[in-house]
Amino acid sequence: MDYFSCSLGAVADFPPPIQMDASFSFAGPDTFFTGFMVRKSNYRVAAGVWRIDLMQLPTRKTLGLRSKMLAAVVCMTSGLASGEELISGKIMNHFQDTKTWHLVDEVSISEEEPGNLTSSPAERGKILLNSETRVKGLPYLLTKESYSDVELSLEFMVPKRSNAGIYLMGRYEVQILDSHGKKKVSFGDLGGIYEEWKKGGIEVGDRPLFPGKAPLVNAAKEPGEWQRLDIHFRAPRFDRSGKKVEDALFLSVHVNGELVQEKVSVPGPTVSNPVKGEAETGPIAIQGDHGAVAIRSFVVKPLPRDQ
Repeated sequence: MDYFSCSLGAVADFPPPIQMDASFSFAGPDTFFTGFMVRKSNYRVAAGVWRIDLMQLPTRKTLGLRSKMLAAVVCMTSGLASGEELISGKIMNHFQDTKTWHLVDEVSISEEEPGNLTSSPAERGKILLNSETRVKGLPYLLTKESYSDVELSLEFMVPKRSNAGIYLMGRYEVQILDSHGKKKVSFGDLGGIYEEWKKGGIEVGDRPLFPGKAPLVNAAKEPGEWQRLDIHFRAPRFDRSGKKVEDALFLSVHVNGELVQEKVSVPGPTVSNPVKGEAETGPIAIQGDHGAVAIRSFVVKPLPRDQ
């Protein structure tokens, strides 16, 4: 059995990328012990998929055990059980290098120019910002970690007329836009799933291009207000030969608590996807070249893959 063990009071050989509090207790024929132990198969690195499990522990002198026994292991975490907050600690360690995305202490809509944001830069700020104004050619911000099935919760702010997007696996976009007050919305509005695109054509192979999917309702707040986007996503599936057998699926998308998408299948990458092709995993990307966008929370919860 593959596991991490510890002597009384001290964790041994715990991998440095993971920071958490995991506690358990077990009772055997002669011993009761409370401490730290995590079976390797019970977590996904930097992802935090934890569960209650039963494990058989071999005799360990450091634990004073005299025989093998079954232990109920309960891993309790402050953040990992419900998702990992990437806007925490050394924030930029969670994302691939970029020279333009930076940290600020405060951000608000500009009174002089409502199409811009104003901010207070700070090395230890807790808000991610691409730019106060629209700057053509700014790079996407991609997570270092790659994900498959996932739940993502995002808190963001955009100024008037600003435009951004969240690409699951770097390929499938949920649109971010200042859509406040619009009576008729399309796939290009907040909470819409963007269209698939192929230069010079209307089909991919023997199927039509995905036309995009408008949000069910317009739940957008006024520009300059903090808003929330919650996404439940299922990655595409591939057989052993690498052939795709199931498309990517947005199980649900909520904007500011309102359901805007439900069970939307996306047969291919959407427009301007930074990660090309399709695969079982990929980073999450934030579009940064269509307007100012600030992010104060970015919680990712990887989900166990079904078959």
